[in-house]
This record gives sequence, structure tokens and C-alpha cells, in this order.
Amino acid sequence: MQELWSSFEEVTEVNWCAYDFGPHDPDGPHISIEGVYQGHEVYLEVLSEAPNDEEPGLRLDTTDIAE
Repeated sequence: MQELWSSFEEVTEVNWCAYDFGPHDPDGPHISIEGVYQGHEVYLEVLSEAPNDEEPGLRLDTTDIAE
């Protein structure tokens, strides 16, 4: 997360949504980051799971990563 965070020139808001808000919530659990990246204001959501109609671009099993 720190590598992602440090990519931004400025971070104005970070939110963690632990639960979805029902069957009509398209995002479900996610982290959102608002800030400035390469001079552009951006809003980024990192979803906990790929949307139903998409395959994940990356899967990371963190259970075996030593702290």
C-alpha cells in the first residue's frame, strides 16, 4: 500500500469500505484513494474482488508472506 500511496504527488482522502451496501452496490468492499497523480486529480478504487463480468488482473495470496 505504501508503494501505491507514494506514487501520488498528493493524497487528499483515503477510505476503506469493509462491506457492500446491498445487492445494488456495484463496488462491494474496497479501498478508495483521492489525490493528484502526474498533475491530474484522480479517484482510484481498489476492489476486494473482481466484478462478476471481469477476471481479476492480479491475484495475490498474502497468507505465505512473512512480516
